Amino acid sequence: MKKILICLIALVAGLTLTGCEDKLKTTIKDIAELNEIDGVTMTIKKDTLTRTGATIIITDVSGKSNIYGDEYRLDKKVNGKWEELEVIYKGDYGWNLVGYTKDKNNKIEMDMNWEWLYGSLEDGEYRIVKDTATIQMDKKYSFSDWKEIYNNLNSEPNDDKDSDIKNYYFSVEFMIGE
Repeated sequence: MKKILICLIALVAGLTLTGCEDKLKTTIKDIAELNEIDGVTMTIKKDTLTRTGATIIITDVSGKSNIYGDEYRLDKKVNGKWEELEVIYKGDYGWNLVGYTKDKNNKIEMDMNWEWLYGSLEDGEYRIVKDTATIQMDKKYSFSDWKEIYNNLNSEPNDDKDSDIKNYYFSVEFMIGE
């Protein structure tokens, strides 16, 4: 049942991600406080960082049922302030419909190649921004519940303790060159 629920959540999340890059960028961009989920960290795997990609490792010891997708955003620090990198890809783009969960070691490893989206990075300080959705796994959901979950995936993170879904945003910082 848990695998079916995760697949359904991934499907709903994917429907919100496909063709909605502007909405998602805005949602993540408007989050002032990153790394707000206790027990979740992201690191870059040793010797994998290049100007065009990296392998990230998400460690999740939060005790929550978090789901992670392929979507991410790159920011660059300019004059002490984080700014979203300009997307160089011309046309519409979307993200793969997936819903990753942690393995038995509480980790997720993901290869990222951002050259198609951002190009080769110049020297500077950057961060990868990702999000996760936490779903209440001990509840049975009806069709109308899924509509609410779908709508919440397109909204700002909420602190409503009665909500079945929570969105969290976190990042890892890195240097290129220098």
